[in-house]
Amino acid sequence: MLSSNAFNLARIGRNVRDILQWIFLIALVAIISGSSSAAFIDSLNWATAKRLSDPRFLLGLPLAGAAVAWVYQHWGKNIESGTNLLIEQVHEPNSIIPFRMAPFIFVASVASHLFGASVGREGGAVQISGTLCDQLSHLFKLPRSTRRLLLMAGMSAGFSSIFGTPLAGMVFGLEVLAVGGLQYDGLLYCLFASLLAKGVTLAWGIHYEAYPAISGCRDLMDIYTLLKLVALGVIFGSLARLFISSVHKLTQVVKQFIKNPVFRPIIGGFFIITLIWDSSRELYVGLSFPQLYDALLGTGDHDAVIWKFLLTVLSLSFGFKGGEVLSLFFLGAAMGNTASEWLNIDPQLGAHLGFISVFGAAANTPITAVIIAFELFGGAFGTYAAVAATVAYIVSSHRGIYVTQRVLVRKLGRQ
Repeated sequence: MLSSNAFNLARIGRNVRDILQWIFLIALVAIISGSSSAAFIDSLNWATAKRLSDPRFLLGLPLAGAAVAWVYQHWGKNIESGTNLLIEQVHEPNSIIPFRMAPFIFVASVASHLFGASVGREGGAVQISGTLCDQLSHLFKLPRSTRRLLLMAGMSAGFSSIFGTPLAGMVFGLEVLAVGGLQYDGLLYCLFASLLAKGVTLAWGIHYEAYPAISGCRDLMDIYTLLKLVALGVIFGSLARLFISSVHKLTQVVKQFIKNPVFRPIIGGFFIITLIWDSSRELYVGLSFPQLYDALLGTGDHDAVIWKFLLTVLSLSFGFKGGEVLSLFFLGAAMGNTASEWLNIDPQLGAHLGFISVFGAAANTPITAVIIAFELFGGAFGTYAAVAATVAYIVSSHRGIYVTQRVLVRKLGRQ
């Protein structure tokens, strides 16, 4: 009897110790992620304001890209894959992600926005958060199983704190790892890390963008509306597939013909400057928030999707850093704005559906996309978004923007 009681007390003690350890770790993750995202948002806003105030900053794009490439070539070859490295380490947690990945992607992203590359910010925030949180594993000598969960929590917190959507952030950290599977063992940690990280970011005085609301969605849709949503899903999934294929193939071509990575952004930078100099196309580099709002309001230019697509593919393929997610939001909104005319639907509805569907299809994270719809726009729109985002996900390729994703379940049983 005494030995049994002693065993139970020891087990309870271990459970209490584990709970306290995770409370401590998640609190640190939230502070690290929320604070780094706050600094990142402020820095990107500063860079964007500077570039918009003086178009001559665009002329520095080739040299800025070359400087970043030179730094990565000498000190960052093992961290250049970015978010893909985080995903790989969650699957096979065998080595701590080098600390320098966080300041490298921070500075490189700010430089990209300051000088006019068409890149996003969510990918950079996820990399910064995941890298910094992974250092806790080294600091506290955590086992592989704990480190894996900590990385997932850091990725969730990074997404949540940069975008302001904690539930979507939670699911992103679980869903982005593999096609067709959620890593439920990290559910609790990703949830609390996401919720707390957003709170930390807000505590720093950061204000998230207020996206235009959507109305007019009915709780029960008719068959014609359903068919139109399916058609939009096909369009969005095809756009995501084209974007992924274009980035991967052009990246291969650039690496094949330009062997020195320092020269790639120089040449790519001159291409971008040629396309946007002394024209309204300058509006489609960087974050492009005003143009994104126009698209969501149904008043965007119909050629916006073409120029944003081209500039983003060029920026990423020639080595500029910053991520793809916000550009995918823009592409989806612009495409939905245009496609709504083809299908005779409200352009605002089409833009809002594209906003979440192209991202979900390209990142292979449809559940995250639908939750974003509920968190940002609410109401019956979430049901509409679920149809469009699911169809877009099915239509898009298994290979998404994150090449280290594993395929656990094939889409409709096909390759």
